[in-house]
This record gives sequence, C-alpha cells and structure tokens, in this order.
Amino acid sequence: MGLKVEYQINGRPVSKKQFEKYKDDPSRLADMVKTGVGPALNTDATFLQGRGKLRDQFGGDDEAFIETVREARRNGYEPQENDFYVESIADRVGDPRAFVKSKGEVKRVLEERGMESRGAIKTKGRAPESDPLLSEN
Repeated sequence: MGLKVEYQINGRPVSKKQFEKYKDDPSRLADMVKTGVGPALNTDATFLQGRGKLRDQFGGDDEAFIETVREARRNGYEPQENDFYVESIADRVGDPRAFVKSKGEVKRVLEERGMESRGAIKTKGRAPESDPLLSEN
C-alpha cells in the first residue's frame, strides 16, 4: 500500500507544516498549490484571443457592423480590419475610443470615464464629472 500524499508544492510532496506556511500568502500561492493550477495568463494576446476581424465581432449582424463603422467615420475614426470594438465601453454607437488594440487602452478608457470593471480588467468606478443628461449645446 502506497503512502498517501496530501500536500504538494510544484509536484513534490511536502509536510503539512510546509504547506501551511503559504496559507496566508498574499500571492495566493496556497491556492495554486492546493489546486495544482497556476495563474492564468492575462496578456493582450490572451485578452484579444479569438475575437477575429472587426466584422466577425458582430456575430453576423451586418446591419450593426455597418452602422458602427459609419458612425465611427462620422466621428473622425477610420476603423481598421484588425480593430477590437468594445461595445461596453462605448458612450455611443461607433465611439472612436471603443476601438482598441490592447487591454491597456480599454483600462485607460474605463478609468477616464469613471467606469467600474470587475472582469479581466479591474477598475474602480466614480461619479461623473458632469451631469451626462445636461446638453452642452
């Protein structure tokens, strides 16, 4: 009958005492050791992975794609085939700031607009700097 290994670090058996010393580690090493799963990569490449070309991001809704591109052009931006359009950060259809090429761009827009995000990008929300319902006309 083999010895039952209850605790491991990097695939090596360790004592409960060795394992416990990482329990309150702020780097969450204990979780990684306990589950055997390391942290997921959170890079621009993984964030944008599988998004496809700009047209592909509209899931076959050609009307929405055409309207978004038309409005972006009207707002002074020429959408590129490899752009990533983040509708959830757009303040209007075709918002030029919602066409991004990296996670960092998404985070900057979220922070500038005071928008909270709890997903792959984390930002704190804040009250608007001016009343969004008041027209500046």
